[in-house]
Amino acid sequence: MLVRLHPSNVTWSEQIVTMLDEMDEWKDQWSCQVFKVIQAYDQGLADRHKDEAAWYRAHQKQVKHKQDQVKFTEVSNETEECI
Repeated sequence: MLVRLHPSNVTWSEQIVTMLDEMDEWKDQWSCQVFKVIQAYDQGLADRHKDEAAWYRAHQKQVKHKQDQVKFTEVSNETEECI
């Protein structure tokens, strides 16, 4: 039941209790702990997405730099031939 929820829909422990239709005893013992696990997972996932985005930007920058180097070499060779 919980995995079907979008992370933005789980913002506090009472929602977990309601979604799972649990009793107050379960709520008192487990709801906060389950909520903390969900929060930690969501944060880890967000951090991973940020890391992947940063890697992609760095990779794109390297690709662009290599393309610029190749173009510079081509233009330099053409210029040298003309001279």
